[in-house]
Amino acid sequence: MNEASSYASDSPDSPRSARPFLITLLCAIAWLGNSQILMAWASGTLPAPRPWLPAFAGLAAILGDVCFIGFWRMRRFGVLGYIILSAAQNGVLLYLHLWSPVAIFFPVIATLVGLVTLERMR
Repeated sequence: MNEASSYASDSPDSPRSARPFLITLLCAIAWLGNSQILMAWASGTLPAPRPWLPAFAGLAAILGDVCFIGFWRMRRFGVLGYIILSAAQNGVLLYLHLWSPVAIFFPVIATLVGLVTLERMR
């Protein structure tokens, strides 16, 4: 592969780097949700059945933002990091007996969209 063709796939006009609207929408929704969690954490109004839960929720919101920035920039680490993060969050909810099927609605949609577009990501 020559040098010119390796840069061709990174150009903004190439199909590989085209960002589907659904990814932009998912990232915007995630950012709004994570912002609410961070505001509740910073104000001390986040419910805490365990003393370590607010710190976990704040860290998960920050890591979620990092993952969705990667997701929005069409980077594989964003999708893979989000899959790991959502598994950890759901594991904590199961541990605390707070899990419900609603807790996996957004992660499943985001994961499916991410996996479908994974080939197009760098």
